[in-house]
Amino acid sequence: MLAGIGFRPITRRLGFRVMALLSVALLPLGLIAVMQTRALTNEIQTRSQLSLIALTRNAAAEERQLIQRAFGAARVLSEMIDLIADEPEIGRASCRERV
Repeated sequence: MLAGIGFRPITRRLGFRVMALLSVALLPLGLIAVMQTRALTNEIQTRSQLSLIALTRNAAAEERQLIQRAFGAARVLSEMIDLIADEPEIGRASCRERV
């Protein structure tokens, strides 16, 4: 009764064949999943960098505005030097109004 069954190599068994077929069938799906994950990771990293740049720009806005005002004040004062040199009293009054 057992003499007809004999030993079959593992590659000829049904379980091995099903496993090999499923592995080959699922390989493209696995590769697609890896590629999509990589693309998503790159997209998230890019968005994070852009978000950090925007946050930094917003945080520095007040300082930038303060520096621009200081440059404007320096321009006004530099133009007033001639006025102060010629008529000191008018120059002092003008400085009091602006500062």
